[in-house]
Amino acid sequence: MKKLVLFCLLSGMSMVLYGQVAGNAVYSNTTLYNTTTQMPRAVFVSDTVMLLSADVLMNVAANSYTLIIGTSQVAETLEQCNALLNERLQQFTKSLKGLGINAQNVNVDFISQVPVFEYEVEKKLFSRTYNEIPRGFELKKNIHINYARSEQLAEILTAAAQQEIYDVVKVDYVVDNIEAVYDTLRATAVRIINKKTESYRKLGIKFDRNDYQLVAEDSRSLYPAERYKTYTAYNSPSLSAAKKGAVVNAPKSQTIYYEKMANNDFDAVINPKVIEPVAQFMYSVQVKYVLKKQ
Repeated sequence: MKKLVLFCLLSGMSMVLYGQVAGNAVYSNTTLYNTTTQMPRAVFVSDTVMLLSADVLMNVAANSYTLIIGTSQVAETLEQCNALLNERLQQFTKSLKGLGINAQNVNVDFISQVPVFEYEVEKKLFSRTYNEIPRGFELKKNIHINYARSEQLAEILTAAAQQEIYDVVKVDYVVDNIEAVYDTLRATAVRIINKKTESYRKLGIKFDRNDYQLVAEDSRSLYPAERYKTYTAYNSPSLSAAKKGAVVNAPKSQTIYYEKMANNDFDAVINPKVIEPVAQFMYSVQVKYVLKKQ
């Protein structure tokens, strides 16, 4: 029984190590690391039942990207709106072809067409009335562009700006074979469970039989759009300025940065080196073993 208590303590312990280098973001974050909902590594339910878990993370670079850009056009008639906007879109599409993005990877999505109103002043003898009347129309369309290399984004936005298209709605990261990703995660989790089982055997834990029962399983994914955070650059006013009189603090710059899921809550991390935003896939499994009476 003493061995079981010792193993429980060892399996529940975790150590958080902080490097000596910290960026400005630490001043705005309430925690220095991410917490997750992973299962406990090992739990002894009783003298004869033990639960083992494995948590695996896989960083996956996107196979391609889908950019959505919003466009709008205002004119006196709908015909003029369509003609003017279509001309801009045609020129933009032609520029994309020069970047290696053909028409099959571009789609125009109609969003809305609404009248544009202005106020007309109606003068009376002792009063003045402002009447809202239609003066034209506004047409909105979104452009969906699929491209293969992340560095193409700057070229696409430059071509868009030449046609007065500026509204970047979002960028989706596309992973082609998600099934293969989860197959790799499951295989890694099974290997970890087997390795843990063998380690406990070496420590004197005797299993009643070699087979196990699946207790819980969970999988999820995080894409870059969900992992961007903001912080305000930290600085303080100088003491000498404060002594001279009233101090007016300048606005602090706000920064947006990508923060991937931390590695410290996982038994294994596949493709741990990340130098660009990636899709992160997680898989957790918990199994039950029957132990022999000690």
